[in-house]
Amino acid sequence: MARQWGAWEANYYFMLGFGVLIGGAIINYFGFAFMFVTMGVLSLASAVYFLPKEVLKPRFNE
Repeated sequence: MARQWGAWEANYYFMLGFGVLIGGAIINYFGFAFMFVTMGVLSLASAVYFLPKEVLKPRFNE
């Protein structure tokens, strides 16, 4: 149990560091506006993907 927890913690911190490096590189090369728009598009895409289909269907028969 302790070994699994330790492996999970190590993986978490390595991925966090990797994400910071990638995000810093993107901001350095493309600028903050690009990162801001990219994160907005990804958030919108995930919201559309995970919303129930009933919410997204137009309601013409009401």
